[in-house]
Amino acid sequence: MTNEPQEKPILHIEGLNKYFDDLHILKSLTTTIHKGEVVAIMGPSGSGKSTFIRCINRIEEPTSGQIFFGDIEVTGPDNNISNIRRDIGMVFQNFALFPHLTALENIMLAPTKVKKKSKADAKETALALLKRVGLEDKASSYPEQLSGGQQQRVAIARSLAMDPKILLFDEPTSALDPEMVREVLDVMVSLAKDGMTMIVVSHEINFIKEASSRVLVLVDGEIIEDGPSNQVIENPSHQRTKEFLGKIL
Repeated sequence: MTNEPQEKPILHIEGLNKYFDDLHILKSLTTTIHKGEVVAIMGPSGSGKSTFIRCINRIEEPTSGQIFFGDIEVTGPDNNISNIRRDIGMVFQNFALFPHLTALENIMLAPTKVKKKSKADAKETALALLKRVGLEDKASSYPEQLSGGQQQRVAIARSLAMDPKILLFDEPTSALDPEMVREVLDVMVSLAKDGMTMIVVSHEINFIKEASSRVLVLVDGEIIEDGPSNQVIENPSHQRTKEFLGKIL
């Protein structure tokens, strides 16, 4: 009996290095993400977590190493990174909404401009996504009229409007007041349950236990631990992981 071939990973990162001048931020990172995985990235401040996920869609340019998104080499010199970014959604910690556009217009912008969707189709999708994140009554509100948690939920809906194959979250709740954190995490848990592939930089332990399948622990630019979420959180094997978790638990 032959073994079934394993499905090709959605993302494969091989020997990723990033320098800022003489500072070696990411040190030969290698990892693989499969479709449907929710991978949490944890680690102390300054360990390279945000730089790592910003290299995945080349918001930051890797110094060396390769990143493959399915069959496409993201780091290849001939690739149109704008086309690749259509399929790799990104949610930032500071929301990054356009202040002069309503919630609805923020969500409709990329599908109409990039995917050339009709305004009618884009609006229908945007309204459905606002409902999905619990903000159907805020379609005509501008970002300044929304709380931080509401703005972040609009930002998530905006990423979903492009129908991405993977979503990257860069500390999506770090800029929020504690009472707003849960409303954003609830949306993310729902996405995880629906099978969305996600890489999430976060220290929200309850979310990580509830929604993530794996945890990568990054310290000084190196992956020191990579394993199932519960195992890493409850029984870490690396001393640095134990010290880090001791500070946040």
